[in-house]
Amino acid sequence: MASDSRSLLVIDDEPLALSTFAEGLRRHGFAVREALDAGVAVELVKDEAPGLAIVDIRMPGRDGIDLARELKEKWSVPSLFLTAYTDQELVDKAVAAGGLGYLVKPVDVARAVPEIESCLARSREMQDARHQQEHLEHALAQKRTVSVAIGVIVERKGLSRDAAFEWLRHQARTRRVRMEELAEDICHNVEVLHQLLES
Repeated sequence: MASDSRSLLVIDDEPLALSTFAEGLRRHGFAVREALDAGVAVELVKDEAPGLAIVDIRMPGRDGIDLARELKEKWSVPSLFLTAYTDQELVDKAVAAGGLGYLVKPVDVARAVPEIESCLARSREMQDARHQQEHLEHALAQKRTVSVAIGVIVERKGLSRDAAFEWLRHQARTRRVRMEELAEDICHNVEVLHQLLES
């Protein structure tokens, strides 16, 4: 499910800190959901992916770095970390796991807002780049499928590649389907090709 551009998921095992921070973010216009642990966070993300997860690094059980890694790999949700520690090695691990940055607790919400806005903007840019990549990969796959189908037609009908392309396009128009769809049928179903060649 597409994420709202100002949606946040805040994960912190300290109930008071979590509710105070979340309420402060809501007052700044963010749509905020809360989770006290990694398990609840994952269930919320399965339901609707946020634009950004704000994750406490140190939590009992499953830590925030491991959770952030899963959020990034499975749902492409980047994270901003909450930490009471300024240990550089820990911060480096957090960034490697998909973190866009970190906030030191206790968090001053007003001061945190520009960093959160910046992370959300970067999240949108990454999402746009992913969509462009997926579109390109889909287009290349379709082009390959058409190319393979043309090769099959060249072999079966003894046409040049240009003539085979025109033949495929004509057959697609006649059947009122996209050429890529017909090419896919040809590649996956030799019977379709036999029927076309006999027509």
